[in-house]
Amino acid sequence: MVEMLHFADKNTFFCKFQAASPFWCPTELTFPDGKTKEFPLAQTGQQFVYDNSGGLFFEAEEVRRCILQGLTESPSLSLDESLAIAKVLEDIRLQIGALYTLDNNAK
Repeated sequence: MVEMLHFADKNTFFCKFQAASPFWCPTELTFPDGKTKEFPLAQTGQQFVYDNSGGLFFEAEEVRRCILQGLTESPSLSLDESLAIAKVLEDIRLQIGALYTLDNNAK
């Protein structure tokens, strides 16, 4: 088994940042000026299979809040912002060479 580093160093249109391991659910971002922003995980008391899966708690809680209020979009993260994030993640995936069957069919 090979142990690989799981961090991301990404220069986007919006900013440059480094996401701590594991990059798909980091608890800390580091910016070029050396400042960091921490995102502590929710303390749910549950055990999870994947690293930092407890972070999904916040996403689920926001969805619940929006549904209860009859909202179709979260004011915390708009559809446009979600699409911009998805584009960054897609760019990272393509840069590291992770291709799927659907990628070949779309060309």
